Amino acid sequence: MVKNFLKVIIISLIPIFSLCGCQYPLYKADIQQGNIIKDEQLSRLKLGMTKFEVKSLFGSPMLNSETDDHWLYVYYYKPGYGKSHRKKINLGFKKNQLSYFQAK
Repeated sequence: MVKNFLKVIIISLIPIFSLCGCQYPLYKADIQQGNIIKDEQLSRLKLGMTKFEVKSLFGSPMLNSETDDHWLYVYYYKPGYGKSHRKKINLGFKKNQLSYFQAK
């Protein structure tokens, strides 16, 4: 009789403890998307650079226009526990040379 009572208690407590673990996760993964944009890279970006030089500095753009004269680089980072960070660079080219850029 006591053994059956203990089995019932143990079996009924298993789902309760399982659900408690779902409510409070122990680990949240960091989320990182896009091209990594560092301040060092931004300081090396200069007007007049060729598309090849910009690509070697930042990698392939996230988006580019059909005429390939406007590129967009976006970076998003959200640590598991903390504030998210975003960086965005708009680049414009004329005759294969960087004519403008805007970083946010």
